[in-house]
Amino acid sequence: MEPLDEASITIEVMSGPEDGRRWTFFRFPVSIGRLEENDVALRLDGRVSRRHARLRLVEGELYLEDLKSRNGTYIGDRRIEMSRIEPGELFRVGSTWLRIVPKP
Repeated sequence: MEPLDEASITIEVMSGPEDGRRWTFFRFPVSIGRLEENDVALRLDGRVSRRHARLRLVEGELYLEDLKSRNGTYIGDRRIEMSRIEPGELFRVGSTWLRIVPKP
């Protein structure tokens, strides 16, 4: 994987109550949760914690971190506390599956 910079990142909901939504960000970290104040606000998924997870950029690599959520954060079927994630990999918060859209 090529190192990421802070140019941009797009996150897409693949399945769940907000299927098809997309967000593009030009900075890190990116917060994910049910509260409106999150960068990725998944208000329709009752299994998402208010402050569920965050994406961080560390030395050009992207990390997904669980923020002690009730229902956990998963990359594929693996529950994580903090783990490196690649663009295109599916991850789940609550009942919502998302991915970081790979750059063309």
